[in-house]
Amino acid sequence: MVATVGDNSVQLAESVASSIASTIYSKRHEMWVYGSEASVQTILTTSNAEFDAILDREAYIDTIDQEWSSTPADETTPLMDQIMENNISIGISDLLMQHYVQEHGVSVYSSVAVTNKYGVVVGMKPRVAEYRHDNAPWWPEIIENGSYFGDVEFDPWLDVHGIGIATTLRSPEGVFSGAIIGFVDLVSVVEEAVYLGRPHETTTLRIIRDDGRMIFSDKVFHMFEDVSDEKYFEEISEPCGYFILNDDGIEKLFSYSLSLGFLAYPGNDWIILVDHQTAEVLSSVDNLRASILAVAIPLLGLSVLSSYVFARSISRRVRNVSEIAREFSTGKLDVRIGFKGSDEIDQLGKSFNVMADDLSVLYSDLEGKVAERTKEVEQANRKLRLLGSITRHDALNQVSIIAGWVSLAEETAEDKKLLETLRKIKEAAVNLETNLEFTSLYEKVGIKKPEWVQMDRALTHSLFGMGPREFEMINGFGDLQVYCDPMIQNVLRNLVDNSIRHGGKIKRISFTYREGPEGLTIVCEDDGVGVPPEKKEGLFEPSRTASGRKSFGLYLSKEILSITGITIRETGEPGKGARFEMHVPKGGYRFQRSEEV
Repeated sequence: MVATVGDNSVQLAESVASSIASTIYSKRHEMWVYGSEASVQTILTTSNAEFDAILDREAYIDTIDQEWSSTPADETTPLMDQIMENNISIGISDLLMQHYVQEHGVSVYSSVAVTNKYGVVVGMKPRVAEYRHDNAPWWPEIIENGSYFGDVEFDPWLDVHGIGIATTLRSPEGVFSGAIIGFVDLVSVVEEAVYLGRPHETTTLRIIRDDGRMIFSDKVFHMFEDVSDEKYFEEISEPCGYFILNDDGIEKLFSYSLSLGFLAYPGNDWIILVDHQTAEVLSSVDNLRASILAVAIPLLGLSVLSSYVFARSISRRVRNVSEIAREFSTGKLDVRIGFKGSDEIDQLGKSFNVMADDLSVLYSDLEGKVAERTKEVEQANRKLRLLGSITRHDALNQVSIIAGWVSLAEETAEDKKLLETLRKIKEAAVNLETNLEFTSLYEKVGIKKPEWVQMDRALTHSLFGMGPREFEMINGFGDLQVYCDPMIQNVLRNLVDNSIRHGGKIKRISFTYREGPEGLTIVCEDDGVGVPPEKKEGLFEPSRTASGRKSFGLYLSKEILSITGITIRETGEPGKGARFEMHVPKGGYRFQRSEEV
């Protein structure tokens, strides 16, 4: 049984390693898909033609690069502003960066830039440190192999630890037209790839380089912390495996797997390490053993008793036992058999009395037993969530494989009908991926019990990572607390993100409330273009974005609020801004300040 639990833990580590590798590869694929769009290729073609016509091209590029590099980080030149406002840069922001913030709640891409065939920047978000990139050490690699994947490093310009990824771009005729370069945040990539659902309370996930440097942990950690002298690191010798080790006085089950890469991504020298306390992870084995004994012993005793009664026939004392047992079964738990002899029937009477005493104690402790069974049900639910998470990740891996092979086929296919068929396959794969990602988010709804949430603090926390704001944010919650699902931060963030994405050039977003006879109404409104009349119906149902992907933002927000009876509707006037009203029933809110909430 212990070996089975260990093998299952190894499979979990391998699944995590595979998910992380496929997610890193998907970033390269996403950038390549965006860079292959007709609008991007049009700008690249124009830029390449302009640079082809420059007589002293190298001197021109060097001059701009020197001016670019000498410009302080908090300033921009007219050329930088022009580049950051073109269609390529807008698409990078909308389709790559903002997409992850809105759909996944994480900011994966810290920086993305597109260059022409001479390596000079033609599109970027945000401003990058250098103008030309053809002199970068990885440039020859992408020319030769078509793509580049770096290891974890610190970018002082972005102040982020992440991974550099680059891929070449080619025109529809197959001619090299430029490159797209991204720097992805390692922590966000892992959070997107892995949702363990914490199969056990003591579960810990770590990613360690083969030189013993820590690069990720779901606990507090320091980047590049040296753990090579730890006992668990010394035990790692095979591509995958598990072992039991005493770590700081606590016995733990460790499982690990090396990073093996995915398609064009060769993988890095990383070790995926998952550990749990053995007292918890092996509790199911102990419970099963105890359950078998608990069932076997009473059955054996009943068999012996039945054989004895039938063998000895019906006698006075047996009838007495029967009558006492009948009274006991009607709820008279204080009745006992008064035999004082030493033969078999007397012993039976004494055994009955012992059993009656035990049952009386068990009956009095029924509430405790119910709580114990409830915990077992919760453990079973955690296992089901783990199974669902692993199954979903395996399915997403298969979708990534399909997308990868389709991309490879697109790069070589020339027949227009075949390309159209591949496009439809890719579109179906994207829709399936979106649906699977939604199940991951929806699975979290209602996992935690509702609690009292300090709304002004929840709004502030929900805006972390959204970047600089060009509008005024009014937080009018004051001391308001609402009894709701802790995921209400996702609701607040989604409402702000909707205003930014669809409200045009907004100048103000405000959160206020008003109290009435039926309860309290929370109002989120902006001064943007508002919601068109034709989109009001079905606003809180799954919809499709301009890129064709499904969006579940407002639908998920409605589901989160409904857990505690909160309703939401849109009451804004088109042309005068969007206005969302959330009605909180009486008893679901209060006014007080508590640091513990």
